[in-house]
Amino acid sequence: MDMPKPISTKTHGVLDFLTVGFALAFPRVLNCNKAFTNAVTMLALGKLGYGLLTRHELGAYKLIPMKAHLAMDAVGGAALCALPFLTDEDDVAAQCCAIGMGVFDIAAAPMTETAMRPAAPAGGNWIPQAPSFAAGIPSGTEAETQDDPQVMGGRFGTSATSSR
Repeated sequence: MDMPKPISTKTHGVLDFLTVGFALAFPRVLNCNKAFTNAVTMLALGKLGYGLLTRHELGAYKLIPMKAHLAMDAVGGAALCALPFLTDEDDVAAQCCAIGMGVFDIAAAPMTETAMRPAAPAGGNWIPQAPSFAAGIPSGTEAETQDDPQVMGGRFGTSATSSR
């Protein structure tokens, strides 16, 4: 039996877009070297690109399976951890940001669901109502409107005589 995963695909999408924004900002705010800033920017834009192409609630074009997305997150996280050392970035705050984000990406991948949850019914939580027909006898207004095709589309939702 698989353990339930604590991060939904929708939450993962939100986290991805937040980390993209942070990754684009922190090297510039900390005035990091050009090589490090460019490398982090490329990783962030790549993550934005495949995030928009992933099959989750926030994907604009749902082309990439969630499992592939999570694999790319883990690889990108490892690259992010290595970047300060590959680009000779000596700012300790920048190193901590890159390593922290990288570890977060690596850790979030196995904790994320790989399929979207079914959509909730319209109107939030659905609470069953009392039956509208007591003992099979419709109430006054229901009796008048149940077969009228002009009222709410008739009994089956739409009708040939409806003006929609």
